[in-house]
Amino acid sequence: MDRPGLNVRDRRFRRRQRLMMPALIIIAALAMIVWARHRETQRLDRLRWQFESLCALVVGGGDPTGRIRADSPAKRDGFAETLRTTFGAVTDAARVTVEAEAGDSSPWTDGRATHTVMIRLDGAPALGVRIAWAEGAEAEVIGYWTPPGAG
Repeated sequence: MDRPGLNVRDRRFRRRQRLMMPALIIIAALAMIVWARHRETQRLDRLRWQFESLCALVVGGGDPTGRIRADSPAKRDGFAETLRTTFGAVTDAARVTVEAEAGDSSPWTDGRATHTVMIRLDGAPALGVRIAWAEGAEAEVIGYWTPPGAG
């Protein structure tokens, strides 16, 4: 229904104006999705790099304890010992690969982990790690497990 006094040009402008806000909202939402995906990809790449570095250190005969952040000293020391036990006899770091994913996909899911890392030896799962990574903090090991059949 047209109001008296509005010419054709005003009606077109109002119609475009009505369509602009939903279009801007959709564009803003898409931009936020792209940004969030990019950010999460960067975090996963960083986790992979951190655990590849830890494994390379162990394969080279180094002690990873000082480079591990964990929610308790006992967990840090236990994880370091598990790394040494699992990868200490490996002579080629290229045999070790790391996969990281967002979310808590471990067998002991309690919702605290923000990421899960699977360390593989010759393609087979060797060690799983649960990570808590709060905004503005460093990634922390909150749990680890040896997958069935590993070792």
